[in-house]
Amino acid sequence: MPSPDTTPEEIGEFWDIHSLSDYWDETHEVDFQVNSKLKYYLVPVELEIAEQINAHATEQGISAEKLVNFWLREKLKGMITKK
Repeated sequence: MPSPDTTPEEIGEFWDIHSLSDYWDETHEVDFQVNSKLKYYLVPVELEIAEQINAHATEQGISAEKLVNFWLREKLKGMITKK
């Protein structure tokens, strides 16, 4: 099985050619909770804009999702204060 420091890409490649049934004895039961109250809305973005967002996010060391949410909050805050 992949080690804990394996990259997501390496994990994907591993499971592309292996079956969980071969490693079933190495698994264990886990408990986790899912917050089903979180809601996400997908908004189509032009490819060029998405690439620029990803580039800015990478420069700042954050995810594109965090960057877009930050920008939108700032824009909405500005719109509310102008009323």
